[in-house]
Amino acid sequence: MQADCSEKMIVFGVDIGGTITKLGVFKRGGEMLARHVFPTGSKEDGGVLEVVADKIREVLSRGSITADDVAGIGVGVPGIVTKGGVVVECANIDLKEVYLQEEFGKLLPEIQAPVRVGNNANAAALGEMYKGAGKGREDIVMVTVGTGLGAGIILNGQIVTGYHGSAGEIGHLMVNEEETVPCGCGHYGCLEQYIAAPGIVRAAQQLLKEHPEIPSPLRSYSGGGAEEDLTLPVGIVPPPMTVEAVFDAAHNGDEIAEFVIGRASTMLGKALAFVADFAAPEVIILGGRVSRASALMLDSVTDSYKRFVYPALAGIPIRLAALGSDAGMIGCDYMIEQCLYGDKP
Repeated sequence: MQADCSEKMIVFGVDIGGTITKLGVFKRGGEMLARHVFPTGSKEDGGVLEVVADKIREVLSRGSITADDVAGIGVGVPGIVTKGGVVVECANIDLKEVYLQEEFGKLLPEIQAPVRVGNNANAAALGEMYKGAGKGREDIVMVTVGTGLGAGIILNGQIVTGYHGSAGEIGHLMVNEEETVPCGCGHYGCLEQYIAAPGIVRAAQQLLKEHPEIPSPLRSYSGGGAEEDLTLPVGIVPPPMTVEAVFDAAHNGDEIAEFVIGRASTMLGKALAFVADFAAPEVIILGGRVSRASALMLDSVTDSYKRFVYPALAGIPIRLAALGSDAGMIGCDYMIEQCLYGDKP
């Protein structure tokens, strides 16, 4: 029998990533009391949810919070989630066909409280609506650009998931019919192959190879030509190229890096125009590793967006996310607060 949670005050917000999981402890109203970061679980250490349950039990064991104080557990996962709360599949973690309410009931029977789960990009969008760059608005799109590219779409204060739970996968819009390298999804020419962090690095490495005559600080990285440099000391392995290195080079006027970032910015602006044309949000928010790498990208993205969007929507503001890596946890807290209390941001 599920206890009445209406008077309880503590919510656990759990943002499960491919390698790192973040657990926030919240009071009603979104005040974060504590934040815990730990490696995402695997089969070897008991399982993804088992590791989360162990961390929650550890927090409870410290004595300031009891199981009876817990109003609910909100969870974000990097995968497809049905409207009924079933995690269909996650590409990078061991979760498939799992009903989290039932699983946490087994793992944490002492906690008689609701569990809500959503895609973690959607959770981040809810967090930004609740406490961040979308605060005070109920119609927003948050595009997260990191290892992949996805969007959380919120209309009338509610996440749009679609029938299959996968709405917002704009990273897999096909933008180049001539691409010969497959995307992680198995198709070719997907948008995230050019805008997400691995795509930006790949594009820089390709141009460095095609134009050996152009000097660039990126040549000191793996894939930039350092491997063929005969002056490189024996046994020295060049460091891997990162998207941050590409942004730094562009900031300092490097020709190749500027071209790569410029092209990515134009393509991202086009993608945002596409999203705005069908969702017409009050605000568009950019989050994730790539957006954090260079705020200067925002100007180029905005210029591109205005060139391609339906003219009546050109005034929709594009903002950088305000909550950083906490957005997912805060969004998970919001899922529970909205469920229990009907709270609005």
